[in-house]
Amino acid sequence: DKLRNLLLGYGFSEVYNSSFIAKGDSHSYEVENPISEDRRYLRTELASQLNENLKRNSKFFDDLRIFEIGKIFCDANEELHLGLGMCLKKGEPFLELKGVVQHLLERSGLVDVFLKPEGEGLQIESDHQILGIIKHGDKFSAFAEINLDKMLLLVEEEDEYRPIPKYPGIMRDLSLLLKEEKR
Repeated sequence: DKLRNLLLGYGFSEVYNSSFIAKGDSHSYEVENPISEDRRYLRTELASQLNENLKRNSKFFDDLRIFEIGKIFCDANEELHLGLGMCLKKGEPFLELKGVVQHLLERSGLVDVFLKPEGEGLQIESDHQILGIIKHGDKFSAFAEINLDKMLLLVEEEDEYRPIPKYPGIMRDLSLLLKEEKR
Protein backbone atom coordinates (compact mmCIF):
# COMPACT_ATOMS: atom_id res chain seq x y z
CA ASP A 1 0.00 0.00 0.00
CA LYS A 2 2.87 2.36 0.79
CA LEU A 3 4.40 1.76 -2.66
CA ARG A 4 1.02 2.28 -4.34
CA ASN A 5 0.49 5.58 -2.56
CA LEU A 6 3.98 6.79 -3.43
CA LEU A 7 3.55 5.89 -7.09
CA LEU A 8 0.14 7.55 -7.28
CA GLY A 9 1.81 10.65 -5.85
CA TYR A 10 4.41 10.52 -8.65
CA GLY A 11 1.60 10.62 -11.22
CA PHE A 12 1.47 6.89 -12.05
CA SER A 13 -1.74 4.97 -12.72
CA GLU A 14 -2.16 1.35 -11.68
CA VAL A 15 -2.95 -1.26 -14.31
CA TYR A 16 -3.95 -4.90 -13.97
CA ASN A 17 -2.86 -7.41 -16.58
CA SER A 18 -3.51 -11.12 -16.89
CA SER A 19 -1.00 -13.63 -15.52
CA PHE A 20 -1.45 -15.59 -18.75
CA ILE A 21 0.31 -14.59 -21.97
CA ALA A 22 0.05 -15.70 -25.58
CA LYS A 23 3.72 -16.31 -26.36
CA GLY A 24 6.15 -17.97 -24.02
CA ASP A 25 9.92 -18.23 -24.09
CA SER A 26 12.23 -21.03 -22.97
CA HIS A 27 11.61 -20.08 -19.31
CA SER A 28 7.81 -19.95 -19.57
CA TYR A 29 5.47 -22.56 -18.18
CA GLU A 30 2.66 -23.78 -20.40
CA VAL A 31 -0.72 -24.24 -18.74
CA GLU A 32 -2.16 -27.71 -19.22
CA ASN A 33 -5.79 -26.51 -19.47
CA PRO A 34 -5.59 -22.86 -20.62
CA ILE A 35 -8.57 -20.53 -20.26
CA SER A 36 -8.18 -19.68 -23.94
CA GLU A 37 -5.78 -20.72 -26.69
CA ASP A 38 -4.21 -17.26 -26.88
CA ARG A 39 -3.32 -17.39 -23.15
CA ARG A 40 -1.36 -20.64 -22.87
CA TYR A 41 1.68 -19.51 -20.84
CA LEU A 42 2.38 -18.02 -17.40
CA ARG A 43 4.18 -14.67 -17.53
CA THR A 44 7.84 -14.45 -16.48
CA GLU A 45 8.00 -10.64 -16.40
CA LEU A 46 5.72 -7.60 -16.21
CA ALA A 47 7.54 -5.31 -18.66
CA SER A 48 6.23 -6.85 -21.89
CA GLN A 49 2.59 -6.38 -20.90
CA LEU A 50 3.33 -2.85 -19.65
CA ASN A 51 4.90 -2.14 -23.04
CA GLU A 52 1.65 -3.27 -24.71
CA ASN A 53 -0.34 -0.98 -22.39
CA LEU A 54 1.89 1.97 -23.28
CA LYS A 55 1.68 1.31 -27.03
CA ARG A 56 -2.12 1.15 -26.95
CA ASN A 57 -2.54 4.30 -24.84
CA SER A 58 0.37 6.56 -25.81
CA LYS A 59 -1.50 7.98 -28.79
CA PHE A 60 -3.95 9.59 -26.36
CA PHE A 61 -1.39 11.09 -23.91
CA ASP A 62 1.91 12.98 -24.12
CA ASP A 63 2.96 11.80 -20.64
CA LEU A 64 1.93 8.29 -19.61
CA ARG A 65 3.08 6.60 -16.38
CA ILE A 66 1.78 3.18 -15.34
CA PHE A 67 2.64 0.51 -12.80
CA GLU A 68 1.56 -2.99 -11.90
CA ILE A 69 2.12 -5.04 -8.77
CA GLY A 70 1.65 -8.68 -9.68
CA LYS A 71 2.90 -12.23 -9.61
CA ILE A 72 5.32 -13.68 -12.12
CA PHE A 73 6.43 -17.29 -12.49
CA CYS A 74 10.18 -17.89 -12.58
CA ASP A 75 12.19 -21.08 -11.94
CA ALA A 76 9.16 -22.93 -10.55
CA ASN A 77 8.58 -20.10 -8.06
CA GLU A 78 5.87 -17.49 -7.84
CA GLU A 79 7.34 -14.04 -7.12
CA LEU A 80 5.72 -10.68 -6.41
CA HIS A 81 7.08 -7.96 -8.70
CA LEU A 82 6.56 -4.25 -9.25
CA GLY A 83 6.62 -3.17 -12.89
CA LEU A 84 6.88 0.46 -13.97
CA GLY A 85 6.40 1.86 -17.45
CA MET A 86 6.80 5.42 -18.64
CA CYS A 87 6.18 7.01 -22.03
CA LEU A 88 7.13 10.67 -22.55
CA LYS A 89 6.82 12.53 -25.85
CA LYS A 90 9.18 15.24 -24.50
CA GLY A 91 12.10 14.61 -22.20
CA GLU A 92 14.14 11.58 -21.25
CA PRO A 93 11.90 8.75 -19.98
CA PHE A 94 14.85 6.59 -18.90
CA LEU A 95 16.37 9.31 -16.71
CA GLU A 96 12.96 10.28 -15.32
CA LEU A 97 12.19 6.66 -14.43
CA LYS A 98 15.62 6.21 -12.87
CA GLY A 99 14.90 9.14 -10.56
CA VAL A 100 11.48 7.77 -9.64
CA VAL A 101 12.92 4.34 -8.84
CA GLN A 102 15.70 5.80 -6.68
CA HIS A 103 13.27 7.98 -4.75
CA LEU A 104 10.74 5.14 -4.41
CA LEU A 105 13.34 2.76 -2.96
CA GLU A 106 14.62 5.46 -0.61
CA ARG A 107 11.13 6.34 0.64
CA SER A 108 10.20 2.69 1.12
CA GLY A 109 13.04 2.24 3.62
CA LEU A 110 15.63 0.49 1.47
CA VAL A 111 19.15 1.69 2.23
CA ASP A 112 22.36 1.21 0.23
CA VAL A 113 20.89 0.86 -3.25
CA PHE A 114 23.29 0.67 -6.20
CA LEU A 115 22.42 1.14 -9.86
CA LYS A 116 25.01 -0.63 -12.00
CA PRO A 117 25.19 -0.49 -15.80
CA GLU A 118 23.94 -3.72 -17.34
CA GLY A 119 23.75 -3.84 -21.13
CA GLU A 120 21.51 -0.98 -22.26
CA GLY A 121 20.02 -0.46 -18.79
CA LEU A 122 20.77 -0.38 -15.09
CA GLN A 123 20.70 -3.24 -12.62
CA ILE A 124 19.25 -2.46 -9.18
CA GLU A 125 21.27 -4.01 -6.34
CA SER A 126 21.19 -3.89 -2.57
CA ASP A 127 23.06 -6.02 -0.03
CA HIS A 128 24.75 -7.97 -2.88
CA GLN A 129 21.36 -9.04 -4.25
CA ILE A 130 19.92 -8.15 -7.64
CA LEU A 131 16.50 -6.60 -7.02
CA GLY A 132 15.57 -5.56 -10.53
CA ILE A 133 16.40 -3.64 -13.66
CA ILE A 134 15.68 -0.33 -15.36
CA LYS A 135 15.77 -0.52 -19.15
CA HIS A 136 15.10 1.52 -22.27
CA GLY A 137 12.07 0.82 -24.40
CA ASP A 138 11.84 2.71 -27.66
CA LYS A 139 13.06 6.32 -27.73
CA PHE A 140 9.92 7.52 -25.92
CA SER A 141 9.62 4.83 -23.22
CA ALA A 142 11.43 3.13 -20.35
CA PHE A 143 10.63 0.26 -18.00
CA ALA A 144 11.65 -0.94 -14.56
CA GLU A 145 10.94 -4.18 -12.76
CA ILE A 146 11.65 -4.82 -9.08
CA ASN A 147 11.37 -8.09 -7.18
CA LEU A 148 9.23 -7.07 -4.19
CA ASP A 149 9.75 -10.35 -2.34
CA LYS A 150 13.51 -9.70 -2.17
CA MET A 151 13.08 -5.99 -1.54
CA LEU A 152 10.71 -6.39 1.40
CA LEU A 153 13.24 -8.64 3.15
CA LEU A 154 15.83 -5.85 2.95
CA VAL A 155 13.64 -2.90 3.95
CA GLU A 156 14.70 -1.35 7.20
CA GLU A 157 11.85 0.50 8.79
CA GLU A 158 12.64 2.33 11.95
CA ASP A 159 10.39 1.27 14.79
CA GLU A 160 11.18 3.18 17.90
CA TYR A 161 10.25 1.86 21.31
CA ARG A 162 8.52 4.38 23.50
CA PRO A 163 7.78 3.27 27.03
CA ILE A 164 4.41 3.99 28.57
CA PRO A 165 4.76 7.21 30.59
CA LYS A 166 5.04 6.73 34.32
CA TYR A 167 2.78 9.72 34.90
CA PRO A 168 0.44 9.98 31.93
CA GLY A 169 -0.91 13.39 31.08
CA ILE A 170 -4.40 14.26 32.22
CA MET A 171 -6.65 16.32 30.04
CA ARG A 172 -9.72 18.01 31.48
CA ASP A 173 -12.36 19.80 29.59
CA LEU A 174 -14.75 21.69 31.82
CA SER A 175 -18.01 23.18 30.72
CA LEU A 176 -20.18 25.09 33.21
CA LEU A 177 -23.78 26.13 32.87
CA LEU A 178 -24.60 28.92 35.31
CA LYS A 179 -27.73 30.88 35.97
CA GLU A 180 -27.36 34.54 35.65
CA GLU A 181 -28.28 36.21 38.95
CA LYS A 182 -28.70 39.91 39.35
CA ARG A 183 -27.58 41.38 42.65
